[in-house]
Amino acid sequence: MKKINFMLMAVAAVCANMTLSAADTCAPIRVDTLPARNQNWLTVFTNQVTLRWYWPAAASSAELKIVGMRETVAENFAPGVSVYQWQLFEGERPKSEEVYDLTLTFRDQLAEPVEVLTAKVAVLAGAFDAAKVDPGESERLWSRVLNNVVIPYDAAWIPETRGAVSAQIEIAKEGGASQTYSFSDTAGYFGWKLQASGWGFGAFDLALDFPGIEDGWQASLNYVPSTMVIRIR
Repeated sequence: MKKINFMLMAVAAVCANMTLSAADTCAPIRVDTLPARNQNWLTVFTNQVTLRWYWPAAASSAELKIVGMRETVAENFAPGVSVYQWQLFEGERPKSEEVYDLTLTFRDQLAEPVEVLTAKVAVLAGAFDAAKVDPGESERLWSRVLNNVVIPYDAAWIPETRGAVSAQIEIAKEGGASQTYSFSDTAGYFGWKLQASGWGFGAFDLALDFPGIEDGWQASLNYVPSTMVIRIR
């Protein structure tokens, strides 16, 4: 059984339905050439994404699972169907940020997997509209979270970690559990599910490390109820 990544395509028409003369030109097209490093490959800029794939010769069925922090989508396909139009959210802008893991499993006539395709997609508020920026570390929002969190990571942030070949994020709750999440790439997005996940409210220490390299990043956060009111006398 093979495991590979599959391409997600959000196709926009360029110079469509136009008759061009020799003097006419199209607007420049942005091309991201490094899928292993460029986070634009993981970020969506529209509320609908077209998924395309090729069927292995031995496959007689396919199952698509899309798992996010808030919802899960499952679809089954018969041979001959190679396109799926996935609507990520209603409206023009997302109500919340999200990270989705996609798995497309092809099975033979005995329901045994013959090939598995995977991909990851991030929905970021800043990709659709102006994003709020907290200007300094003294801002309260830097240390407090109310909902599920999308955490970016990139070994290229500082020169000392640019030679990394993998990454990991360790989350430790003060006085509670800890968990390490490992990634085969060095740039991407991690969806930290806090709501209805068993973590509970409290203080957390986060560490972004790159195995084999000493330098990394650390942060401390407090997960508090969204309706909590603090009164000081």
